[in-house]
Amino acid sequence: MKQLFLILPLVALLTFSCKREQAVWESDWQVPLLDDTLNLNKLVEDSIVTVNGGYYELSIDRTIYELKLSDIVDIPDTTIKNDYAIPINGLNVSPGTSFVNNVEEHVIDMGDIELKRIRVKSGGVSISVKSPIETTCLFTVQLPGVTKNGVTLTQDFTVPPGSDNNLSVVNGFVDMAGYELDLRGASQGSFNRIQSKMTVKSDPNGQTVNVSNLDTLRFVFTMNDLEIDYARGYFGSQLITDTISENIEALSKISSGIIDLPSSSIELELVNGLKMSAKAKLTQLANVNAQQNTVNMTHPTMDSWITINSASGTENSLQSTTTTLLFDGSNSNVEQYLENHGAKNDIGFELQLNPWGNVSGGWDEIFPQSSLKVNLKADMPLAIGLNEVVLLDTFDFSFKQDFTKTHIISGNLWVKATNAFPLSGVVTLYLLDASGNTITTINGSTTFSSSVFGSVVNGILQKQSFVEFPIAESVLEQLDLVKQLSLKVTMNTPDPATNISEQMAIPADAFFGIKVGAKLKVEAKV
Repeated sequence: MKQLFLILPLVALLTFSCKREQAVWESDWQVPLLDDTLNLNKLVEDSIVTVNGGYYELSIDRTIYELKLSDIVDIPDTTIKNDYAIPINGLNVSPGTSFVNNVEEHVIDMGDIELKRIRVKSGGVSISVKSPIETTCLFTVQLPGVTKNGVTLTQDFTVPPGSDNNLSVVNGFVDMAGYELDLRGASQGSFNRIQSKMTVKSDPNGQTVNVSNLDTLRFVFTMNDLEIDYARGYFGSQLITDTISENIEALSKISSGIIDLPSSSIELELVNGLKMSAKAKLTQLANVNAQQNTVNMTHPTMDSWITINSASGTENSLQSTTTTLLFDGSNSNVEQYLENHGAKNDIGFELQLNPWGNVSGGWDEIFPQSSLKVNLKADMPLAIGLNEVVLLDTFDFSFKQDFTKTHIISGNLWVKATNAFPLSGVVTLYLLDASGNTITTINGSTTFSSSVFGSVVNGILQKQSFVEFPIAESVLEQLDLVKQLSLKVTMNTPDPATNISEQMAIPADAFFGIKVGAKLKVEAKV
């Protein structure tokens, strides 16, 4: 028994002193990652696809340029002073005596623009009155011709006593929203002129004071941030030269291949809602693709002036004029332009307002709703032929594994697709390092087949495909180096009889159902 008690502690000591080996085992996992259905409403803007006869059509109607009143007329912040020097030396002014009644006319510097009437949308006028008179004075400041609901802008100020060395100052502010300004001046035949009137009366309850010809009364008004919504006059013969870029983001992913489109046309529509004539010239219409290949549009009107007639009517009955430039297969290279599949479209133009001078006699008008617009319009069936067209996109990627613990040692990404689009696709994945260099390439096991090789289900051709992307252990060991994932899709529109790419119309209910999952082998270490 004594020996047993000696052995038991020894056994226990040996047991707990032995180093236990790390347990390692492997297991298989199935992980769902994505289940979604894509259609054209998800892939493109709803506004550019319509349905005609059961098939999709591309329908574009967007404004690519707009010239408004604020682009033509900018009222500068302007400070105007009205000084009145007492003309008589040693004049005694009794209480309640009006001794100043002065009207001035001031010019607003508008360059070549000659404004006769404007209406203010927002902004204001800061007014400051200054007096050296040694009694309280009552100032009344008016801006003749500046009215709101028929009432002339008038401000009254009570100014405390001051002196030549210490002028008494009172400030005020008027919100000008809704005011109309008659800028024809006192003669009613001029332009860009604003009038001011200052009257001053001594305090009826004050005392008699002596004023001299060294005393000057002043009011200053500053127009701040005036924005107008109506103007009449002559807006000069401005020449506007510009190049605008219209980018179609989806096309920026096309890196190569040939796109075959049906007979197509594009319209540029010039809609003039300004009551003045103009002329325009299209100097450039260029499509630039991902390879920097450029196709310049050819057309008889390129670099030629086009007359734009004036709008007519009043603010409540404005009638715009429309000038249309049609680009089709008979007068341009519009199909080559579109088939260049460039995301960038550069549109260069020149626009001249009033090219023949002041032919309206100062009766040009711009209303709140007035503008000169350039609209881009296009309608064509979405019957597209794709021949080895490559979409290429790159995403940021980050994945870390700890090989001393549980980690993935191999696996497959799999995609189960139901395709109701008449196009096929081959998908390739590129794993890139931080510098954009390819670490490895992963090819799909097969092609995503076109719907034309499928059967009719619920009234539409559908084709199912199952594609795997094997991920070897050697790839997983380098995942820490992967910073970007590049996805390449090579697309074709094969004819089911010849397997040669042809134009294929896209049915209105076309969709791409996709399920993505992963089959992984995981090694666990404990």
